[in-house]
Amino acid sequence: MAPALLAPSEWLKLEVAIARRKPKPLMLSSVDAGQTKAARALLNMREAGLARIATVHVATIRLLEGATEIRGVAEAVWKIQRAPEEAGIEFIPAEAGRGPGVRLRDVPPSKGKRKR
Repeated sequence: MAPALLAPSEWLKLEVAIARRKPKPLMLSSVDAGQTKAARALLNMREAGLARIATVHVATIRLLEGATEIRGVAEAVWKIQRAPEEAGIEFIPAEAGRGPGVRLRDVPPSKGKRKR
């Protein structure tokens, strides 16, 4: 099933919605670098796209995704986590011996076969 990609006008709406929100420190979870990369892959988004939507610098995305442990300014980490969530990504925490992951939320059933 192919992910529902957002049109440029939808990205703009998403960008505006995220820019208007204030960071909530309690929203920070144990999202790791691999989850951030996986979320971008599910959304077919490049580093620059996530940086633009999250209103952080591309270097911040690269540092976060290259780290073995997420560190940095809480607001930047929150923005980087929140942008994919607003686009339909659900971050799954590690629990009961299973590793962390990501998945698309509420994806409508596809009509036909996936194009490759």
